[in-house]
This record gives sequence, structure tokens and C-alpha cells, in this order.
Amino acid sequence: MVSVNQAIMAGDFNVDYNDRDDKDHDAYLVFTNFFGKGGASLLNVWVNSDNPADNYTAVRLSNGRQPIMSDNVNDYRYLAIDNLFSRGLNAVEPPAAYGGPVYNLLGGLRQGGFLVNSPAKRAVIQSFRNAIITALGNPLNPGFENYPHICPKNKTPSKTRKREVDSDYYVGPVIGGLHDYNAYLTDLNNGHFTSARRAAEFYRNSISDHLPVVYRFTI
Repeated sequence: MVSVNQAIMAGDFNVDYNDRDDKDHDAYLVFTNFFGKGGASLLNVWVNSDNPADNYTAVRLSNGRQPIMSDNVNDYRYLAIDNLFSRGLNAVEPPAAYGGPVYNLLGGLRQGGFLVNSPAKRAVIQSFRNAIITALGNPLNPGFENYPHICPKNKTPSKTRKREVDSDYYVGPVIGGLHDYNAYLTDLNNGHFTSARRAAEFYRNSISDHLPVVYRFTI
């Protein structure tokens, strides 16, 4: 907040600018019809870039068929889905003009990134490890009081093991979607992430499934 005449809006809007071809479910038509034809304006690109990937805001760990294992944080981003309708608002452009940035926090979580480049910032990440250790309960052999089963696939402590014909199925993990639980806890202990996969796992599990979008305007 700069003054009483300015505000900042950030959020997970889930309005997909790429969906306008479906006229029966067109959020743009529905919204503008309710708002009065021609009464709503839309910022359809959040950063000053012609590269669609720069505008991707959703965060995923798999492509629907298999886990993403890339060491490029941008490969975990998809869908330019977070757009904002507005009426009667005037965008404020700071000295380095932007149209409303998408903050790629995945990169900021990597070793040396802007979210983990001081002891105080790393302590925030380390606190998540403490929360996991507390949630596990007393150690057993193997497993823990609250999560007595260890998934052999990724070593994640889990609440339940279900028997199946060919294999066991582990459910209720202390934290989900991990490729390597022990490596994940090591990164938490260090306060930064040494792989793009683990940065995405942390962000998706503990923060959000969308990157933040910020729009500054006058009122």
C-alpha cells in the first residue's frame, strides 16, 4: 500500500484467458454480460513478454502421465490461467513498467535464490522440517507413532498400508508427492532446495498450486 489511493491485489484467480473459444462456457462472455456489455476490461498478459511460458501461473508435479523430474523450475509451470477482470481501475506503472508480474517463487527457493539467501529466510524453510518431525510422533522401528508405515518407493512415512494383489499401496503420507523423502528433508534442513523438483514439491505441498500474481492500481 503506497497511499490511501493505491492498492495491490494478488491472488489465485483461475480465469483462463486461453479458454475463450468455448462459447458455452466462456468466462469472458458470462462475466462481461453480467457486468454490462463492454463494461469489463481484462489484462490478458501479466508480464511484458510474448513468451506464453512467462505467464504460466499453475504449478504441477506431473504432466498427468508421469512425474516431472526436470531440473528447470519453469518445467513445473503450466497454464496462463490467472487473469483479472476490472472496471474503473487505473493500473499504476512503477518506474520499471510492468503489466502485473507473475512472481516465479520456484526459482527463488533454489540455492542462492532470493527467498533463501539469508539465514533468517532459510530459517523459515527449516521450520517446515520441524513441523514434519513433530507431526510424525515418536520414532518406531521402522516408522513413527503417527505414521507407522514407510513407503518403499520414496521412503515417505505414511499412515496406512493397503494390501493389493501384486504390491502394497501406501496412503496418508506425512507430506505427499515426494520423489525422495530423505533428500527432501535434507533440503529443508539446509533451508534451500538443491533441485527444481524438490523446490516444486515444497511449493505445491506447503504453499500453493499457483504462483502469485500482483496487480497494482489506483482507486
